[in-house]
Amino acid sequence: MEVASSARSLPLPLLKKRPRSYLIGASGLGLLPAVLAFGIAVLWPAIAIFQRSLEANPLADPSLVHRPWDNYAKLFSEPLYLDAMIRTLRVSVICTVASILISLAIVVGLTAYRRKEVSSIWIFALIAPILSGPIIIALGWIGLFVNDGIGFMVVNAVRALFGFPEGRVLDTEVAMTIGTIHFVVPFAVLTLYPVARAVPRELLDVSLTLGVRPVATLWRVFLPMCRSGLIAASIIALAMALSAFVNAQFLGGERNLVLTTLVSQLINTFNPTMAAAASAVLVVLGLALVAAYGRILARLEARRT
Repeated sequence: MEVASSARSLPLPLLKKRPRSYLIGASGLGLLPAVLAFGIAVLWPAIAIFQRSLEANPLADPSLVHRPWDNYAKLFSEPLYLDAMIRTLRVSVICTVASILISLAIVVGLTAYRRKEVSSIWIFALIAPILSGPIIIALGWIGLFVNDGIGFMVVNAVRALFGFPEGRVLDTEVAMTIGTIHFVVPFAVLTLYPVARAVPRELLDVSLTLGVRPVATLWRVFLPMCRSGLIAASIIALAMALSAFVNAQFLGGERNLVLTTLVSQLINTFNPTMAAAASAVLVVLGLALVAAYGRILARLEARRT
């Protein structure tokens, strides 16, 4: 009792004043600049585009009664716009799958090297297309896809192998898809490579030492530990394939429209409301694809557990 009474009689230590940075972080005010930047750079333009898409079409008959959803009804009713949407979806999925497979093969090859100097050289050579820009890439592919070019002969050789007739390569969906894959692959590799590099090499060596085949080691050991990198690389590849414009414009031509080139064409023909509606559809399509991809991954993860 005496010890307790003496402890109570001792003066309490003075509380130190919390620093201002701690108070800002604890209250959530530190996120305010990021929230404001997101609202100004993303939400505000998206809301403005959506509002513009609900306005009357300036090229429509003024005697007709305008309804807010008329622009969207026209997008989903005319064959030209429907073909652009379907082509956008098809090219984006093909580019995403091909980019991830190619990036995974490159990453496996890079992580197999014991010397970091060799991997650094290959990484620098891989990101050269990013440094040059998409227009330079598209111009390079144009030189390859012209008649009697190397790309023209290779693509037609593959067509003949599968029984398809020889034909034009430039200004086709095939050329647009190849150019988009070439531009997306470096970004997917740069996203996936750090995750793959962090996988302990001892686990792979132990798996191979125990007699597991290399393909089984890749599937059961390497890929599960790179799951986060694969998800991030897939989302980045999908977003870049959906928003690709330069390759679609220069390699796909005017006959193979996707939503990005459709928006440009509508703007050039002084039809901003339809361009805004096509932009809104592109954003919704991208969000739907990402949500569907996340749902598929969640189901696969649930099956494994």
